[in-house]
Amino acid sequence: MAQKPPNAVVFKAMAEVSGKSFVVDSSKLPGRLSYLTTLKDLDVYPVHLVREPKGQINSVVRKQAASSSISSAMS
Repeated sequence: MAQKPPNAVVFKAMAEVSGKSFVVDSSKLPGRLSYLTTLKDLDVYPVHLVREPKGQINSVVRKQAASSSISSAMS
């Protein structure tokens, strides 16, 4: 009897315990997606989300502001 790959076992268990019909893997590595698509025990549907550029810039600016305020508070 062939053993199921560990990822397939974990994803199936997560779906069963949660009672949901799908599990979201938010990893960002293309190699992981490539590997998951080879698992015959899983139905993998990749979704590529693109963030609005203004939101990305706002996030970076906020992080820089927070970082500089922490640095000045520690000085």
